[in-house]
Amino acid sequence: MKAMSLRAKTILGVAAIEAVILAILILGGLSWLKSSNEEQLVRYGEMLANTFAASNADAVVATDLASLQSFARSVVGQGEVVSMRVQDRDGRELVRLPQQAAEAEPDPTPLAADDGIYHVQAPIELAGEVWGEVALGIDVRRQQTLMQDARRKATQLALLGMVLVALFSFLLGGYLLRQLKILSDAARTIAQSGPGLQLAVARHDELAELTRAFNEMSSRLASSHREFEQSIDAQRTLALEVEQQQGLMGAMIDAALDAIITIDAEGRIREFNASAESIFGLKREAILGEDMAELIIPPQFREAHRGGMARFLKTGEAPVLGQRLELVAQHAAGHQFDCELAIKKVEVGGETLFTAFMRDISDRKRAEQELLLAAHAFDTNEAIFITDAEANIVRVNQAFSRITGYPREEVLGQNPRLMASGEHDQAFYQQMWQALAEQGRWSGEVINRKKGGELFPEWLNISAVRDEAGNTSHYVAHFIDLTEQKAVEASLRQARVEAEAASEAKSRFLANMSHEIRTPLNAIISMNQLVLETELEARQRRFLDAANRAGFTLLALVNNVLDFSKIEAGKIELKPDWFPVAPVLEGIVELYSQTAKEKGLILTCQPLTEPQLELYGDPLRFRQILFNLVSNAVKFTEQGQIDIRLEPLGERLWQLSVKDEGIGIDAAQQAQLFEEFYQVDSSTTRHHSGSGLGLAITHQLVERMEGQIELDSALGQGSEFRVQLPLRSRIGGEEAPQPDLLDDGTRPLRILVVEDSATNREVVAEVLKQDVSELAMAVNGAEAVSMAAQRPFDLVLMDMAMPVMDGLEATRRIRAQSGPNQKVPIIAMTANAFAEDRDACMEAGMDAFLPKPISIKRLRQMVRLWGKQGRGETPPAPMVSSQDGGASLPWLDASVLDKLAADLPPQSLDSLVTMMLKEARERVGYLQQAHQAGDYERVKLEAHTLKSSLATFGALRLQALAKEIDGHCKAQQFDPLPPLVAQLSDGLAQTQTAIEEYRSQDAS
Repeated sequence: MKAMSLRAKTILGVAAIEAVILAILILGGLSWLKSSNEEQLVRYGEMLANTFAASNADAVVATDLASLQSFARSVVGQGEVVSMRVQDRDGRELVRLPQQAAEAEPDPTPLAADDGIYHVQAPIELAGEVWGEVALGIDVRRQQTLMQDARRKATQLALLGMVLVALFSFLLGGYLLRQLKILSDAARTIAQSGPGLQLAVARHDELAELTRAFNEMSSRLASSHREFEQSIDAQRTLALEVEQQQGLMGAMIDAALDAIITIDAEGRIREFNASAESIFGLKREAILGEDMAELIIPPQFREAHRGGMARFLKTGEAPVLGQRLELVAQHAAGHQFDCELAIKKVEVGGETLFTAFMRDISDRKRAEQELLLAAHAFDTNEAIFITDAEANIVRVNQAFSRITGYPREEVLGQNPRLMASGEHDQAFYQQMWQALAEQGRWSGEVINRKKGGELFPEWLNISAVRDEAGNTSHYVAHFIDLTEQKAVEASLRQARVEAEAASEAKSRFLANMSHEIRTPLNAIISMNQLVLETELEARQRRFLDAANRAGFTLLALVNNVLDFSKIEAGKIELKPDWFPVAPVLEGIVELYSQTAKEKGLILTCQPLTEPQLELYGDPLRFRQILFNLVSNAVKFTEQGQIDIRLEPLGERLWQLSVKDEGIGIDAAQQAQLFEEFYQVDSSTTRHHSGSGLGLAITHQLVERMEGQIELDSALGQGSEFRVQLPLRSRIGGEEAPQPDLLDDGTRPLRILVVEDSATNREVVAEVLKQDVSELAMAVNGAEAVSMAAQRPFDLVLMDMAMPVMDGLEATRRIRAQSGPNQKVPIIAMTANAFAEDRDACMEAGMDAFLPKPISIKRLRQMVRLWGKQGRGETPPAPMVSSQDGGASLPWLDASVLDKLAADLPPQSLDSLVTMMLKEARERVGYLQQAHQAGDYERVKLEAHTLKSSLATFGALRLQALAKEIDGHCKAQQFDPLPPLVAQLSDGLAQTQTAIEEYRSQDAS
C-alpha cells in the first residue's frame, strides 16, 4: 500500500481540525437552542398546570364535576393545550378531555416527546393539603420542526466551510511540502554522509528560520558527532582496560593462597574465592548470601562477632579494621584451626562491604611448636652437631663443646675431621659415606680426639637431610661419650669372669660334697635295711624304720643338691631311652604308700589304658619329676586324697598330673614357687621341712625335656601340678607310626598369623620357618576373616589390638561364619596379660592365651600343643603365662635378645632388630602426629602396637612408656599424655643406643 503524501496528510489534517471545530460550534449552538426552548416549554407547562390546579381546587374539593367540565372545555383546544385530565386524591378521574385521550406519563423533556405532545402534571392543594392532580398535554410539534431545520442548515454550513479550508490547505501544503522536501533531502544526506550539510536561505519567513535552525543543528551535530566518535573510541579503550583489569583481578583473587571473603553489613557472604573453598571445605555457589558467622566462625565466638557488627553499624567504630589478627576458624567438617585475619572496609555504590583476607596458619603453628621442641631437644646432654652438604659444621650444642672441649666459635665452618684420632683407616670412612649416600643414615662406634688430645670412644649416629628433589642439604650427627660406659663394661666383664669362676668352684664343691656324703649315706641305708631283715623287737623296728626314712630323706636332699649344682653349671645330661611307664608309676605309689597310710591319706594312680605302654625319654628324670611332685603332695596334705594321672594330649604329647587336697598355695606366692630354696612357709616354726629345691629342680628338668609345668592351686583347697612332656610312645616294644610333631608327611601344617606389626610377623615367621611349611600372614582382623573364609588352617595366631578390626571381633566373626575355620584353634597374642584380658579372649572364642613378650620356646610349645586340633584331635587345656612388671626398668633387657640370639641365626636377629627400630620410629611419629591432631583413638592404637613390638625385643622402659599412654587412652584420661608423648623420641633414641651397645658387646 502506497504511503500517503505529506500534502494529503496536511489537507486531511486541516480538514479534520476544521470539521472538529465546526462540529463543536454547531453541536454547541444546537444544544443551546434545544435546551433554551425546552426550558421555556417546561416553565410554560408548569405554569399552566399550576394555574389550572389553583383555579379548580375548590371544584375538586367539592367534586363539582360541572365546573370542572366547563373549565376543561374552555381550555382544551385553545392555544397549545390539547388534553386535560383531573383526579381526586383517591385516584378517581373527575374530568378527561378529549375522552379518547390516553393516559401518559410525564415526559422528561418537552422535545423528547415521541408523539409531539408534552405531558405535564401538578398537584391540587388547598390549605396545605393535596386534594387531587391535574395533567395537561401541550403540543410541541412546531418547536421540534424548528430544531430539525436548524440542524440541517448547520450541517450545510459546516460542509461548505470544510471545502474552503481543504482548498486553502492544498495550496498551503504545496508550499510547505516543497520546503520540507528540501529539509528531508538534506536529512537523508546527513544520514548517509554525516552531519555538516548547509542549506541556502533566501527568504525571511518562518520556513527560512527553520532552515537556518536546521543548518545550525547540522553544524552542531557534526561537532557532536566528532566528539561522540572520540568518546566512543575512548570508551572502547577504557572498557578493554577495565575488562583486562577485571580478568587480572579475578585471576589474582582465584590464584591467591589466602582466602578472600566479602560480606555486607548484615554479615551475608557476597564473594568467596577458590582458596576460601579449599581452606574451609565449602562451595561458593552453595554459600553466597548465607550468614558467614554460621559457617566459618566457631560457635563460642559468634555472639562477639555479631556484637562487633552491630556496634559498627551503630557507631561506625570497628577496632579490628586494618589490624592483623590471629584467631580460630571452623572448617565445614567441624574441626577448628588457627588462622590469620585482616579486614578492609569497602564502599561500593553507597553500600558498605567488608573484605576479609584469611590464611590457615595451622602448619606454621605446628612448625613453630616443632622448632621450639627442636630447640629444647638440641640442648640435651647428648652431643649434636649439624653440617652442610660439604660436611662443614654449621651448628653445635653445648653438650658437643662440653664433651670435645671445642668452643662453638672454633668449630663453625670446620670439617669434623679436626677431631679425627687416626684410629680408623680410609676404608672405615668410605663405608660410612657409602651408607649415608645409599641409606641416608649411619651409626657406629668411633674413636675421636678431644681438643686437649685425649682419645675418647663415642657412639655416633649420622642422618642425611634431603630436600624435595632428593638432594642432601645437611647432615645431623649426635653422639654419646662411651668412656665411662667402656670402663663399666670392662669392670662388668671382669666381674662376670670372676662370678663364673666362683659359680664353677661352688658347683664343683657341691658336687664333691654330695658325692662324699652319698658314699657313707648309702652304706648307712643299706646296713639299716639289712638289720630290718633280721628278727627285731617292735620297739627296735620302729627306731630303725625312723632311721631308714631319715636316711632316704637325706639321700633325696643330697641328690637334689647334686642335681641343682649340675643344672646350675649346665652339666646335666639327658639320656633318653625306651622305658615302661607302669613300673615307674607303681614304684612311686609303693614308695609313698606307707607314708600316706600313716597320715591317713588315700594315694591313687589312675590305671593306664595300655598296660604295656612305653615312652621314649630319660627314665631317671621322668621318675625324679614324679618323685618330687608326689613327695610334695604327701608332705603338704594332712587329710584327703592324692591322685596321680598320666594321659595323652596328642600323638607325641603326654601330661603327668599330681592332684592333692592339701593346704594349697596362695596366688601371690605361686609365681616364686619354682625358684630355688623358696619355701611357702620359711619361718623357724614351719610345720613342713625341706630345702626348697625340689620344685626348682623339677621346673628345670621339665624345661630341659622341652616340656612345661603348670600349677592350679588355691589356699586351703589343694593343688594340682601338670607336667606336659613331648615324648614318643609305643605298645609292647613296637613303636606306633607317629608323624612329625608339626608335619605328618601328608600335608604341611597350615598356620595363619594375624599381626599388624611387621617386626612381630617376621619374628614369628623366623621362629616357625623350620617347623611349618605353610605360613600365611594377615595385617588386621578384617583380612584374617576374609582369609579364614576362603581356605582352611590348622592354627591361628591372633594379635589383639589392630587397625580396621581387632582380634576379638575377628575371632567372633570366624566362629560365626560357616567356613572351613569355624572350629580352628585360635591363640591370642597380646601384651595385655591381665585376667580381664584373658577372660575377654576366652569369651570371644579363643582357645589359648600367649602373652607378649613372646617366648620362642613357649611359642613352639603352643604350636606343638594346638597345631594338631585342626586334624580332629582332642584339644589340650588352655595354657596361660604370667609376666612380671617391675617398677624400675632398664632401657633394654639383654636376656630377651639373648634368647632370640640363641634361637635365630645371627643375621636374622640383626635384620629383625633393624626392622623393629625402623617400625618404632614410624609409629612414634604417627603417635605424635595423632596426639597433636587430638586423634586419641589413633594414639591408643599406635601405643598398643608399639608396646607389643618393643616387648618382643626387651625394650622394657620404652614399652612401659607406651603401655602407660595406652592405659590413659583406654581410661579416657588425656591430660597426662603431653609429657609422656614428649618422652617417646628421647626414649627411642636411648633404646636404640642400648641396642647398639648390646650389638657391640655381642660382636666383641
